[in-house]
Amino acid sequence: MSLRVDVLTLFPDAVAHYATTSVLGRASERDIWHLHLHDFRDATDDPHRSVDDTPFGGGAGMVLRAEPILRTIESIPDLARPVIALTPSGRRFDQALARELATLDFS
Repeated sequence: MSLRVDVLTLFPDAVAHYATTSVLGRASERDIWHLHLHDFRDATDDPHRSVDDTPFGGGAGMVLRAEPILRTIESIPDLARPVIALTPSGRRFDQALARELATLDFS
């Protein structure tokens, strides 16, 4: 049985390129894992496929709107739970967290 990995991103082509030109590509060829890419822009409702908005309270930069993220998640019927979101305000992703996540049962 191979591992299914769903990546929700604004840059599916970049993720796909990396995943096919690295050790991940060799693992995929050996049917160890399968990559499923989902573009947030496919879940937008405007002609410009906008996914970002200005931050609440002002300030520099942009933030992703919640609607395209939630629509993307909801559009994947067999998406494993829990969903792990990498955010700037979350815990640092290090080896200890990787080990912790590896013990979770996603079935």
